[in-house]
Amino acid sequence: MEYIVLYNKLQSIIFNMEDPLGIPYAKLILVRLLEKGGKGKKSDIIMKDDSWTTWTKSLEKLSKIEYLTIEEKLEGRRTYEISLTDKGLQFAEELRSIDPASKGSLKKSFFSRSQLILMFLGRVRKATVLQIKDEIPGSYDDLKELEEMKLITQKIEETNGKKENYTTLTGKGEKAIEEIIKLKEVIEGR
Repeated sequence: MEYIVLYNKLQSIIFNMEDPLGIPYAKLILVRLLEKGGKGKKSDIIMKDDSWTTWTKSLEKLSKIEYLTIEEKLEGRRTYEISLTDKGLQFAEELRSIDPASKGSLKKSFFSRSQLILMFLGRVRKATVLQIKDEIPGSYDDLKELEEMKLITQKIEETNGKKENYTTLTGKGEKAIEEIIKLKEVIEGR
């Protein structure tokens, strides 16, 4: 049921740039900051294998809508201190409480990126590559592998006059996700 709540929330706000989930990496940035006590250096928040420019623009957008602040420090080398605002803190806590995937960073996860992609697609049913990369950074090569294994399919669809590459689970992928869910339940002690 919690997945449905999150999915409905995502669908209702995905095209609204005033909401942080319409911004690439927003969810990950907010939850990472929350895990670091509400503040951290820009270089500690950004994933090294993804576009620094995209992350920086996302941080700036989140600052513009007052979910976080960015403070430049000129002590020796130039650094940037990123802090959650009250609004950002409240939203990050809400994200973490309704989305089990947000509890703990992805690096600490027992599951591989490929398995996390399958679990994400199992929840949302259909997603763009950008949505998947926002949820699971560094997942581009994993998507190729999953497609070669015939666990997912990617196809281009036109939405609102714009062509986008959508990813969905195949029948084989659905069976794989059932097994992953069983494993997750064993790990969680259900």
